[in-house]
Amino acid sequence: MDFDEHAYALEFFNFTPEQIAAERQHCVNSIVGKAIDATIKRIETPATALKLKEQKARVMRSIQERCVPKLDHLRVMDKQTFHVPPHVLQIQDFDLEHQFDVKDEQKKLAKLELLKTRFRENVAMLAQLKVEDDNYSAMEDIIRMETKMQQQIYAKLESLNCPKLIKFAQKVVDNEQQKEK
Repeated sequence: MDFDEHAYALEFFNFTPEQIAAERQHCVNSIVGKAIDATIKRIETPATALKLKEQKARVMRSIQERCVPKLDHLRVMDKQTFHVPPHVLQIQDFDLEHQFDVKDEQKKLAKLELLKTRFRENVAMLAQLKVEDDNYSAMEDIIRMETKMQQQIYAKLESLNCPKLIKFAQKVVDNEQQKEK
């Protein structure tokens, strides 16, 4: 955690995650020490008093070593919980917030009017496209009938003898040309 984040967390929460972790560590050490002292007082005899005091430090270290992984997890949780994200504005940061002036408002209004105009144009175009689609839908039956008739004509033409038809048409054209002369 750099100095700025540290100062920011201190200002926001009045403490830092490191302070909480240190306080928790101190409380754990204090509780463990008091528990060991209470246990020693219960089982202490004049013969064992010296030996129990010698082993007190070793027992304290052993208990603390077992507590360290759990305290580390709590330390990580503290850093996540007592962390102020950089995008959060505090009261003193509100002067950093963008203040809109008259020009900004005019720009926003002009953009809004432009968007309204585009919306109206798009609505008109959609209405026009709907009318056009309705026209094509109405013509669909007619086109289907026309296609069916063309298919019937092509089927009938295949059964006709085309070379004779061409000769007949040629004779008709020749006769017409002779009449005109």
